[in-house]
Amino acid sequence: MTGPATEPIRWSRRRWIVTVGVLLAAQVALIFYFGERSHRLPRALRLRTALHFALDDWSTERLEQLSGIVDPALFALPSQEGFSGKAWLTFARPEYKASTWSNSPVWLSLNSARLGTEFAGFVQTNALPVLASIGSWTPDFATAYIPVPPAAAAAASQLRVDGSGFPRALAAKIELRSWPQEEVLSNSVVQVLVDRAGNTISARLLDSSGSKTVDDYALQRASAARFEPAPQGAPGSAIFQRLVFQWHTIAAAQTNSLSVNR
Repeated sequence: MTGPATEPIRWSRRRWIVTVGVLLAAQVALIFYFGERSHRLPRALRLRTALHFALDDWSTERLEQLSGIVDPALFALPSQEGFSGKAWLTFARPEYKASTWSNSPVWLSLNSARLGTEFAGFVQTNALPVLASIGSWTPDFATAYIPVPPAAAAAASQLRVDGSGFPRALAAKIELRSWPQEEVLSNSVVQVLVDRAGNTISARLLDSSGSKTVDDYALQRASAARFEPAPQGAPGSAIFQRLVFQWHTIAAAQTNSLSVNR
């Protein structure tokens, strides 16, 4: 025989609510128990100024002994009354004594009368014999007369050609005249442009001699100048040349005498 089937026990609504409430309370309790707690920082202590009145005789005597108590910069500046007075304001220099020194130092005396006597004795005993023979044949430059020939003066005006790279020489000599003038004329410097055949293309005055007539004469002679043709392999089609005219001047009286003799 088989017994009757057992039916499942059903919880009531009230039982369910009580069971869920108990489990929820137990979970919240575990969370609070094992949960991390915040650490509160201790609040800073505020030091307040406290006044203490010296009412007894002993305290009054101690305060009177502190002469620097009325100084507001007692601890801010170096003072004999503060802590710096005994620290580094009132120290004595230590006396140094060598541990291995037994005798007091003895200073050497200086005889000023003997200064230089050793050197003078050395010079007297080590005289060079060659010095005595030099004065017998050396001339006296203070009284000797050395003739100096005067610089050769130019007898006529001259022309000098200056150039850079491949300078050209003049194909024919240019005759220049002398100028009747009392004052010395400076050099007339003319720059000319020369083609490969040696012809003068243009002339330009660089430095003046001080006379417009002389400069115009130099420009005319420079424009009519002819140069040697350019050598084979010389670069460029034309080059610049500098003609330096060194003028020769004669006195006006000399020119008059020459004209009279003629």
